[in-house]
Amino acid sequence: MRLSLSQTDSYKTLFSVSVHSLTTSIYKNTTVFDDRLEETLNSRGRLARLGSSGKFYCGGTLDGSKCSCCNGECGPTTGCNCSSCMLLDVQKRALPQGWLVNSDGASARCSRQMPTIFYCGRGFILDDDTSIQYCGPTNGSQCIACLRLSQQQCDRYSQIWPGHVNSSTTSIYEDITVFDDRLEKTLNSQGQYARLGSSGKFYCGGTLDGSKCSCCNGECGPTTGCNCSSCMLLDVQKRALPQGWLVNSDGASARCSRQMPTIFYCGRGFILDDNTSIQYCGPTNGPQCIACQKLNQQQYDRYKCIWTGHVNSSTTSIYEDIAVFDDRLEKTLNSQGQYARLGSSGKFYCGGTLDGSKCSCCNGECGPMDGCNCSSCMLLDVQKRALPQG
Repeated sequence: MRLSLSQTDSYKTLFSVSVHSLTTSIYKNTTVFDDRLEETLNSRGRLARLGSSGKFYCGGTLDGSKCSCCNGECGPTTGCNCSSCMLLDVQKRALPQGWLVNSDGASARCSRQMPTIFYCGRGFILDDDTSIQYCGPTNGSQCIACLRLSQQQCDRYSQIWPGHVNSSTTSIYEDITVFDDRLEKTLNSQGQYARLGSSGKFYCGGTLDGSKCSCCNGECGPTTGCNCSSCMLLDVQKRALPQGWLVNSDGASARCSRQMPTIFYCGRGFILDDNTSIQYCGPTNGPQCIACQKLNQQQYDRYKCIWTGHVNSSTTSIYEDIAVFDDRLEKTLNSQGQYARLGSSGKFYCGGTLDGSKCSCCNGECGPMDGCNCSSCMLLDVQKRALPQG
């Protein structure tokens, strides 16, 4: 689907220069998160779906040199993916220039100190099973998945960022760092230092609040499993998830559907107990993966205050003094001085009159929940997601 002439008119001032489609963050038909739970076409025209690793897979043949860790297939649920599905990973996550997603599903980039070596910043357990090391984030040890990625970047994935020189950790805008704070320590709402674990979730190493769950040892991490409510809030904020979304213990973003308003689904593929067939967690009804089953139980206890009073309606986070990403969850001013808020589509809307030529699909209003938005709110969409130029 392409933007209509009227939409091109409305948004033409957002960027003065357009760039190659491979260097932009998402295709024009991307709807933020929900299409990550359905099948989507990769650049080769093959249907792809999120696997249990959180990466996209089409089940086709891997391009580039054969790697020793794979069977030559793109997925279908874990491991390395083809270059077309890697492009989907980058686009759907709106990653800055030079970033890729390793085979464990972690976003990774090269640092300025080590311009050809990928780091994801996550914790991993060393071979002796007694100590934890971190993959970078700027130099030092690599996890196995990033070690593979460093080898594959010049072969299979060489055309994801054509002409990219791995000398910067930022996007094409020099002042945008976007994801770098995910690789460093950050304070949670309880004032504890938290760090990304191997699951892609934040952990502080403290005591888990709420009822004790049978799957954990009572600690928040430090590298996998459930996290405390303060670190779950970090998960939600750093990913800028829409209202009602949480992140399950496997590190997958999940939400309840309209058909099943109290049951969480992440949309990923998982292998059934018989190890012979693959099932999908939702995305709107049906079976759940184990991590989403746990999340169902925890939403009313440990995580009940993440989205205070959330019953498929509008609420905000309880922590009103947290500035990190809360402006995405609260009202924020657009460039016209109008208060705007995230709608159900994941876009910003102010409820005002649409500028530019009238489009046939809308009633002339900016939202307030879905549909087209005005140029000022589109500018908010671009700024809040820190999208690369174009």
